[in-house]
Amino acid sequence: MRINARLDGEWEEKIQYISQACELNQTDIVKQAIDLLYQKVRAEHLASYPLLLQSGFVGGGEGPKDLSQNYKQYFNKDLTDKYDHY
Repeated sequence: MRINARLDGEWEEKIQYISQACELNQTDIVKQAIDLLYQKVRAEHLASYPLLLQSGFVGGGEGPKDLSQNYKQYFNKDLTDKYDHY
């Protein structure tokens, strides 16, 4: 994948500093930066996963308050509304 980015002087200076200090080219700097951010985001998501499992949360949605009790009636109405006009 090719990436184009416009960076102002501050970011250009930072990349040049990293390039010289670490002896990396711009491609390697971007790759390592992506790896670091990926690891951070992945760790945050994985940290919240056990909490979801422990909570017993299965899913969420929106609908009528009595949907869990009257789902068959709602389902039949939706089917009738959908196919009644054929």
